[in-house]
Amino acid sequence: MASIEYFKRQAKLLLKDYNSSKEHNFDQKSVFYEEPQEHFDIKNVFLKANKTIGESLSLMNAQHLIAKLSDFKKWEDLLHTSDAQREIGALKLNAYKIGMEPSLIEEARQLVMHELIAAYGDKSGSFDYTDEEELRTWRSVLVRLLEMYYL
Repeated sequence: MASIEYFKRQAKLLLKDYNSSKEHNFDQKSVFYEEPQEHFDIKNVFLKANKTIGESLSLMNAQHLIAKLSDFKKWEDLLHTSDAQREIGALKLNAYKIGMEPSLIEEARQLVMHELIAAYGDKSGSFDYTDEEELRTWRSVLVRLLEMYYL
């Protein structure tokens, strides 16, 4: 489960990666990381967040970006949602972190909605599903897309 601490740690890592990238004029190929963890694709992150690369970034700004990448409007929303919704947010965040094309993440969103409507919809056009059912669907869709496009 993606805890609040996970997202706080990701915001700190984003800030660190951003500052490292900024030192190298945002040429990520020239940035050397000593830590083995996955690093943020800064250009992809800023594209998704509609931010300009080069502006200064504080920890609070990084938290806001992490919330946006996780599909929350703001950090506060991320803090007050269900565990399953935070886990869905972590899946989306990690897709951006590994550099998955934004169009593929949007395709995943559309596939998830299609599968949820197909599985939980009724003849009247309404549908009802739990956060856990949505989480299972996100996991399934992202695995299929990653296999199809990256393996």
